[in-house]
Amino acid sequence: MLFGFLINEFRYYFREKQNGWYAAGNFGLGIIHMSKPKILETGKFEFDNRYSKGWSMMVGFGGGYQTSIGGRWRMDIYAALGWMLSYYNGYSLDGEIQMHPPRPVPPKYPDPWNASGEWMPYKLGVSFGYKLFDK
Repeated sequence: MLFGFLINEFRYYFREKQNGWYAAGNFGLGIIHMSKPKILETGKFEFDNRYSKGWSMMVGFGGGYQTSIGGRWRMDIYAALGWMLSYYNGYSLDGEIQMHPPRPVPPKYPDPWNASGEWMPYKLGVSFGYKLFDK
């Protein structure tokens, strides 16, 4: 599985710049190259002889708390929720594109594109930073 995401975030701090509570809006793009596993009744994973390649777009909002934890060290606690829209093609392991992907209503003509869109939490964590320049 290979994937990469680039997310831009814009923050509004309620009190002091880069200190305290903040609200954030974000936008991101990503690329995916992955295989989805099946979970068998035994609890084991099984992979098909196919994979997917495509791109994804995200737009969302979040919030967090940033504070100094001594000297130049910073801590940021954050969470974000957003809409993620993905377009991808299915391929067999020999590189042949899947022209008839599973859909609720089959298209009139062969169409290799699959799509999915969902609200999902895509950022949750704690990060630590070190301030290089002291103004």
